[in-house]
Amino acid sequence: GIHAIGATCSHLGGPLDKGKIDGEMVTCPWHGSVFCLQDGAVQHGPATMSVPNYDVRIEGDRVQVRLAQQPSAETAAWPAVASGRTTTAPAADRVVGISPQRPGSDAPSAP
Repeated sequence: GIHAIGATCSHLGGPLDKGKIDGEMVTCPWHGSVFCLQDGAVQHGPATMSVPNYDVRIEGDRVQVRLAQQPSAETAAWPAVASGRTTTAPAADRVVGISPQRPGSDAPSAP
């Protein structure tokens, strides 16, 4: 299936969209935290908080995503995510993450 979670690691902001996918898990390339692609839950750290997860549906050749739950204290620090905006993207095998970063801006480097 297609899943969507936040693209920024909750540990130190690593780019989960650049992480390695293994089955239903994605590993942060910076420090190795592992998150479940189905619900954003931490499988093992160093991260201690999950990342936001999104509802996903396919409409024609488009994938539509929206925040799966009401914003909580955990997602409040992610203003673009917590706003509940809907984003569409071309259909693909997997959507790894939605980033609050503006398109065209440089991704941060590992600390």
